[in-house]
Amino acid sequence: MRKRNLRFTVIALVLSLSLIAANVALAATVPGSVYGDPGTPGTPGTPGTTEPPGDTTIPGIGETGSTKPVDQIQKELEQVGIIDVDPTAWYAGAVTVLVQAGLMLPDPEGKWNPQGELTNFDGISVFARVLGIANKNDPSFMALSKMKSAGLISDFTIGDKPMTRIEVARMLALALGIEPKPVPDPADFPFTDYRAFGNNYDLGIAAALYEAGIFKGYDDGTFKPNGTLTRAELAVLVDRILGTL
Repeated sequence: MRKRNLRFTVIALVLSLSLIAANVALAATVPGSVYGDPGTPGTPGTPGTTEPPGDTTIPGIGETGSTKPVDQIQKELEQVGIIDVDPTAWYAGAVTVLVQAGLMLPDPEGKWNPQGELTNFDGISVFARVLGIANKNDPSFMALSKMKSAGLISDFTIGDKPMTRIEVARMLALALGIEPKPVPDPADFPFTDYRAFGNNYDLGIAAALYEAGIFKGYDDGTFKPNGTLTRAELAVLVDRILGTL
Protein backbone atom coordinates (compact mmCIF):
# COMPACT_ATOMS: atom_id res chain seq x y z
CA MET A 1 0.00 0.00 0.00
CA ARG A 2 2.88 2.38 0.82
CA LYS A 3 4.48 1.61 -2.56
CA ARG A 4 1.18 2.30 -4.35
CA ASN A 5 0.68 5.61 -2.51
CA LEU A 6 4.24 6.69 -3.36
CA ARG A 7 3.65 5.95 -7.03
CA PHE A 8 0.39 7.94 -6.98
CA THR A 9 2.24 10.87 -5.35
CA VAL A 10 5.02 10.89 -7.95
CA ILE A 11 2.53 10.73 -10.84
CA ALA A 12 0.49 13.54 -9.28
CA LEU A 13 3.54 15.81 -9.07
CA VAL A 14 4.44 15.16 -12.70
CA LEU A 15 0.86 15.82 -13.80
CA SER A 16 0.67 19.03 -11.79
CA LEU A 17 3.65 20.52 -13.63
CA SER A 18 2.63 19.31 -17.08
CA LEU A 19 -1.00 20.44 -16.71
CA ILE A 20 0.00 23.88 -15.43
CA ALA A 21 2.22 24.37 -18.48
CA ALA A 22 -0.42 22.98 -20.83
CA ASN A 23 -3.20 25.18 -19.48
CA VAL A 24 -1.11 28.35 -19.68
CA ALA A 25 0.03 27.50 -23.21
CA LEU A 26 -3.53 26.76 -24.35
CA ALA A 27 -4.85 29.94 -22.77
CA ALA A 28 -2.32 31.95 -24.75
CA THR A 29 -3.56 30.52 -28.06
CA VAL A 30 -7.33 30.46 -27.55
CA PRO A 31 -9.18 33.77 -27.99
CA GLY A 32 -10.30 35.00 -24.59
CA SER A 33 -8.39 32.10 -23.00
CA VAL A 34 -10.01 29.04 -21.46
CA TYR A 35 -10.41 30.91 -18.20
CA GLY A 36 -12.94 33.54 -19.18
CA ASP A 37 -14.45 35.83 -21.80
CA PRO A 38 -12.33 38.42 -23.63
CA GLY A 39 -11.25 41.13 -21.24
CA THR A 40 -8.14 43.05 -20.32
CA PRO A 41 -5.12 41.06 -21.50
CA GLY A 42 -2.25 40.45 -19.16
CA THR A 43 -4.06 40.94 -15.86
CA PRO A 44 -3.81 37.73 -13.82
CA GLY A 45 -7.09 36.45 -12.46
CA THR A 46 -9.32 38.51 -14.76
CA PRO A 47 -11.25 37.47 -17.87
CA GLY A 48 -9.12 37.46 -21.00
CA THR A 49 -5.83 36.97 -19.20
CA THR A 50 -3.31 34.41 -20.40
CA GLU A 51 -2.58 33.43 -16.80
CA PRO A 52 -4.95 31.34 -14.65
CA PRO A 53 -6.72 33.01 -11.73
CA GLY A 54 -4.92 32.74 -8.42
CA ASP A 55 -7.38 30.18 -7.04
CA THR A 56 -7.31 27.89 -10.08
CA THR A 57 -7.28 24.22 -9.16
CA ILE A 58 -5.25 21.83 -11.22
CA PRO A 59 -7.22 18.96 -12.83
CA GLY A 60 -6.42 15.80 -10.91
CA ILE A 61 -5.42 17.70 -7.77
CA GLY A 62 -8.67 19.58 -7.18
CA GLU A 63 -11.18 20.21 -9.95
CA THR A 64 -11.92 17.43 -12.41
CA GLY A 65 -14.22 17.35 -15.42
CA SER A 66 -16.93 15.58 -13.46
CA THR A 67 -17.16 18.49 -10.99
CA LYS A 68 -17.50 21.27 -13.57
CA PRO A 69 -20.91 22.92 -13.95
CA VAL A 70 -22.56 22.73 -17.38
CA ASP A 71 -22.23 26.47 -18.07
CA GLN A 72 -18.48 26.28 -17.49
CA ILE A 73 -18.18 23.22 -19.73
CA GLN A 74 -20.16 24.95 -22.48
CA LYS A 75 -17.96 28.04 -22.29
CA GLU A 76 -14.76 26.02 -22.44
CA LEU A 77 -15.98 23.95 -25.39
CA GLU A 78 -16.95 27.09 -27.30
CA GLN A 79 -13.64 28.78 -26.58
CA VAL A 80 -11.64 25.93 -28.12
CA GLY A 81 -14.09 25.62 -31.01
CA ILE A 82 -15.44 22.11 -30.31
CA ILE A 83 -18.76 21.67 -32.12
CA ASP A 84 -19.65 17.99 -31.64
CA VAL A 85 -19.67 17.65 -27.85
CA ASP A 86 -22.92 18.35 -26.00
CA PRO A 87 -22.01 20.21 -22.78
CA THR A 88 -24.61 18.12 -20.90
CA ALA A 89 -23.14 14.80 -22.08
CA TRP A 90 -21.74 12.47 -19.40
CA TYR A 91 -18.23 12.82 -20.85
CA ALA A 92 -18.24 16.55 -21.73
CA GLY A 93 -16.39 17.79 -18.64
CA ALA A 94 -13.73 15.13 -19.09
CA VAL A 95 -13.22 16.25 -22.70
CA THR A 96 -12.42 19.78 -21.51
CA VAL A 97 -9.79 18.37 -19.15
CA LEU A 98 -8.03 16.49 -21.96
CA VAL A 99 -8.18 19.48 -24.28
CA GLN A 100 -6.86 21.88 -21.64
CA ALA A 101 -4.01 19.48 -20.94
CA GLY A 102 -3.18 19.32 -24.66
CA LEU A 103 -3.70 15.56 -24.71
CA MET A 104 -6.48 15.27 -27.32
CA LEU A 105 -7.40 18.30 -29.39
CA PRO A 106 -10.23 18.81 -31.90
CA ASP A 107 -9.55 18.61 -35.62
CA PRO A 108 -9.37 21.79 -37.75
CA GLU A 109 -13.14 21.65 -38.27
CA GLY A 110 -13.78 21.67 -34.51
CA LYS A 111 -14.76 18.01 -34.27
CA TRP A 112 -13.56 15.97 -31.29
CA ASN A 113 -15.34 12.77 -32.39
CA PRO A 114 -16.31 11.48 -28.91
CA GLN A 115 -17.83 8.21 -30.19
CA GLY A 116 -14.85 7.39 -32.40
CA GLU A 117 -13.02 4.14 -31.66
CA LEU A 118 -9.57 4.39 -30.16
CA THR A 119 -6.62 2.44 -31.55
CA ASN A 120 -3.97 0.92 -29.31
CA PHE A 121 -1.44 3.31 -30.83
CA ASP A 122 -3.41 6.44 -29.93
CA GLY A 123 -4.70 5.21 -26.58
CA ILE A 124 -1.32 4.10 -25.28
CA SER A 125 0.22 7.42 -26.34
CA VAL A 126 -2.36 9.35 -24.31
CA PHE A 127 -2.02 7.16 -21.21
CA ALA A 128 1.78 7.43 -21.38
CA ARG A 129 1.48 11.20 -21.02
CA VAL A 130 -1.27 11.05 -18.40
CA LEU A 131 0.74 8.67 -16.23
CA GLY A 132 3.84 10.87 -16.48
CA ILE A 133 5.84 8.17 -18.29
CA ALA A 134 6.17 10.30 -21.44
CA ASN A 135 6.41 14.06 -21.78
CA LYS A 136 3.48 15.92 -23.32
CA ASN A 137 5.55 16.91 -26.34
CA ASP A 138 7.03 13.46 -26.98
CA PRO A 139 6.07 12.09 -30.40
CA SER A 140 3.82 9.04 -30.26
CA PHE A 141 6.55 6.56 -31.16
CA MET A 142 8.66 7.81 -28.24
CA ALA A 143 5.70 7.60 -25.84
CA LEU A 144 5.13 3.99 -26.93
CA SER A 145 8.82 3.20 -26.49
CA LYS A 146 8.78 4.59 -22.95
CA MET A 147 5.68 2.56 -22.08
CA LYS A 148 7.39 -0.57 -23.37
CA SER A 149 10.57 0.21 -21.41
CA ALA A 150 8.44 0.65 -18.28
CA GLY A 151 7.08 -2.87 -18.80
CA LEU A 152 3.50 -1.68 -19.26
CA ILE A 153 2.99 -2.89 -22.83
CA SER A 154 4.45 -5.47 -25.20
CA ASP A 155 5.01 -5.57 -28.95
CA PHE A 156 1.78 -7.54 -29.22
CA THR A 157 -0.18 -4.71 -27.60
CA ILE A 158 1.05 -2.03 -30.00
CA GLY A 159 -0.79 -1.77 -33.28
CA ASP A 160 -3.36 0.04 -35.33
CA LYS A 161 -6.24 -2.00 -33.95
CA PRO A 162 -9.12 -1.07 -31.65
CA MET A 163 -8.15 -0.77 -27.99
CA THR A 164 -10.26 -3.02 -25.78
CA ARG A 165 -11.39 -2.16 -22.27
CA ILE A 166 -9.57 -5.10 -20.70
CA GLU A 167 -6.31 -4.08 -22.40
CA VAL A 168 -6.66 -0.66 -20.81
CA ALA A 169 -7.49 -2.23 -17.45
CA ARG A 170 -4.35 -4.38 -17.51
CA MET A 171 -2.15 -1.44 -18.41
CA LEU A 172 -3.61 0.88 -15.77
CA ALA A 173 -3.40 -1.76 -13.05
CA LEU A 174 0.33 -2.17 -13.73
CA ALA A 175 0.99 1.56 -14.03
CA LEU A 176 -0.88 2.50 -10.85
CA GLY A 177 0.37 -0.44 -8.81
CA ILE A 178 -3.13 -1.84 -8.31
CA GLU A 179 -3.14 -5.49 -7.30
CA PRO A 180 -5.87 -7.88 -8.52
CA LYS A 181 -8.68 -8.38 -6.03
CA PRO A 182 -9.62 -12.06 -5.55
CA VAL A 183 -13.12 -12.85 -6.79
CA PRO A 184 -13.93 -16.31 -5.41
CA ASP A 185 -17.61 -16.10 -6.31
CA PRO A 186 -19.52 -14.36 -9.14
CA ALA A 187 -21.73 -12.79 -6.50
CA ASP A 188 -18.69 -10.87 -5.23
CA PHE A 189 -17.94 -9.39 -8.66
CA PRO A 190 -19.08 -5.77 -9.20
CA PHE A 191 -20.09 -6.35 -12.84
CA THR A 192 -22.79 -8.62 -14.26
CA ASP A 193 -20.76 -10.17 -17.10
CA TYR A 194 -18.50 -12.32 -14.91
CA ARG A 195 -18.25 -15.07 -17.53
CA ALA A 196 -17.08 -12.67 -20.25
CA PHE A 197 -13.64 -12.59 -18.62
CA GLY A 198 -11.09 -15.13 -19.73
CA ASN A 199 -9.09 -15.60 -16.53
CA ASN A 200 -8.92 -14.84 -12.82
CA TYR A 201 -6.30 -12.11 -13.28
CA ASP A 202 -8.57 -10.06 -15.53
CA LEU A 203 -11.47 -10.58 -13.12
CA GLY A 204 -9.27 -9.43 -10.26
CA ILE A 205 -8.01 -6.24 -11.88
CA ALA A 206 -11.51 -5.30 -13.07
CA ALA A 207 -12.76 -5.66 -9.48
CA ALA A 208 -9.79 -3.69 -8.11
CA LEU A 209 -10.17 -0.86 -10.63
CA TYR A 210 -13.87 -0.67 -9.80
CA GLU A 211 -13.01 -0.38 -6.13
CA ALA A 212 -10.50 2.40 -6.97
CA GLY A 213 -13.25 4.31 -8.79
CA ILE A 214 -11.59 4.14 -12.22
CA PHE A 215 -13.84 1.67 -14.07
CA LYS A 216 -17.54 1.86 -13.23
CA GLY A 217 -19.12 -0.14 -16.04
CA TYR A 218 -22.21 0.48 -18.13
CA ASP A 219 -25.79 1.24 -17.11
CA ASP A 220 -26.70 -2.43 -17.50
CA GLY A 221 -24.03 -3.40 -14.97
CA THR A 222 -21.59 -4.90 -17.47
CA PHE A 223 -17.90 -4.23 -17.93
CA LYS A 224 -17.63 -5.45 -21.56
CA PRO A 225 -13.97 -6.51 -21.37
CA ASN A 226 -13.70 -7.07 -25.11
CA GLY A 227 -15.58 -3.91 -26.03
CA THR A 228 -13.70 -1.20 -27.89
CA LEU A 229 -12.79 1.92 -25.93
CA THR A 230 -14.22 5.11 -27.41
CA ARG A 231 -12.61 8.55 -27.22
CA ALA A 232 -15.35 9.65 -24.80
CA GLU A 233 -14.67 6.66 -22.52
CA LEU A 234 -10.95 7.43 -22.64
CA ALA A 235 -11.64 11.00 -21.56
CA VAL A 236 -13.67 9.83 -18.57
CA LEU A 237 -11.03 7.27 -17.56
CA VAL A 238 -8.33 9.94 -17.67
CA ASP A 239 -10.51 12.28 -15.62
CA ARG A 240 -11.05 9.56 -13.00
CA ILE A 241 -7.33 8.78 -12.87
CA LEU A 242 -6.56 12.46 -12.28
CA GLY A 243 -9.21 12.57 -9.57
CA THR A 244 -7.68 9.52 -7.91
CA LEU A 245 -4.15 10.94 -7.66
